[in-house]
Amino acid sequence: MPCIREIAGDLGIALSNLKRWYDQYRKRGELAFPGHGKENLTPQEEENRRLQRELNDVRQERDILKKPWPSSPRNRRPATGLFGKMLINSAS
Repeated sequence: MPCIREIAGDLGIALSNLKRWYDQYRKRGELAFPGHGKENLTPQEEENRRLQRELNDVRQERDILKKPWPSSPRNRRPATGLFGKMLINSAS
């Protein structure tokens, strides 16, 4: 049976790469090498990613709602006339 060094030499790859790939395969099996940019995630990892996306969306929505709107009452200035007098009649 050939040793791992011979296999790496036959394949033309570094021994360290072959050892790393072997370790990854032992740890994750078929999930270790998803290929084509798609990850084969465990159900727990998929749920974690989904929750992270949802958390980011909620944070963005919260930050938008925290921003003052120009038409909100606390951002309005009193309406003034041509000479700076308030246009609302006072009870004087």
